[in-house]
Amino acid sequence: MKRVEITHAEVSTFYNSSEVLKEHEVPEKGTIMNFEIKTRVNDRNEKSPFLFEKCSYFADSEEKVQSIRNVIKAGNRLDIKGVEDKRHYTDKKTQKEVYYNQISVKEITPVSVAGTEEQGNDDGLPF
Repeated sequence: MKRVEITHAEVSTFYNSSEVLKEHEVPEKGTIMNFEIKTRVNDRNEKSPFLFEKCSYFADSEEKVQSIRNVIKAGNRLDIKGVEDKRHYTDKKTQKEVYYNQISVKEITPVSVAGTEEQGNDDGLPF
């Protein structure tokens, strides 16, 4: 396990899907919320390739679930702090174990919301 801090990560849809957020109820404990983000390898280069990361967040109250639902929308930019670890599951078709990396998110800070751009001081000037 290693600590991870990702800045300006963009929320993306799951592979071959239009879903952005998947929720799994854990009885009497809370809700596990899974989502995917993409970041550029080099922030300063526009032609830089993207890295896609799977993320999970555990919400133990309904207020946290609602706040995460409001933040996790396709195109939103986030700052994420958490721990990355390796997980696995058994593939049903091949009966082999498949390993993948996942970020267990501890803190999410929204940077910008999709559809709105960050504006500086607006003095009513046309330029």
